[in-house]
Amino acid sequence: MTKRSSRSKYDPAMAEKLPGLFKNGESVAEVCAVLGIGKKSFYRYIEKHADFAEAYDKGRDLSEAWWLKKGRNAVNGKAKHMDTTAWIFNMKNRFGWADKKEVSGPDKGAIPIAAKISFVGVTADGRRNPESNNHDSTGEPA
Repeated sequence: MTKRSSRSKYDPAMAEKLPGLFKNGESVAEVCAVLGIGKKSFYRYIEKHADFAEAYDKGRDLSEAWWLKKGRNAVNGKAKHMDTTAWIFNMKNRFGWADKKEVSGPDKGAIPIAAKISFVGVTADGRRNPESNNHDSTGEPA
């Protein structure tokens, strides 16, 4: 069994080239393979190195832009073939896209909310109810 080195492989040069590694829509797994690191190390570098985190944000934006362009080209008829279901699945899972959900009440209006609040020992008009003094903490008669 070989011992793992506790020393980080992090090199600031990784942050410099990171955005460019995403420019063609690459995933984190693909970029990790190029950098020669695992995904755990990748995400640890994001947590510990601000320059790497900023570079990742830029790279992720480049990757998303690449995928958006692919989708737009398909919609405009510029792509020969595109599996739109796979494209949508990719966008939802990699970039946090979600279907828009609208919730509305009757006649597409506001949702009515009704609440009744009761206070033990207080009457409906807010006055103290002297009869409530004969109850213990469970509300049962003493």
